[in-house]
Amino acid sequence: MLALFYLERLPMLKAEGKTIVALTHDERDCHLADRIIKLEPGRIALAAPL
Repeated sequence: MLALFYLERLPMLKAEGKTIVALTHDERDCHLADRIIKLEPGRIALAAPL
């Protein structure tokens, strides 16, 4: 089910100009993002465009 979201639905929403905020513990999905904000306990560890 998640594969369907990341491989089909997410690109479709992006093509429509939609903004998506997604949270994941699996960094393998991050390559699909335009921007990443990585959180570590109590702080932002990384905030960068891809």
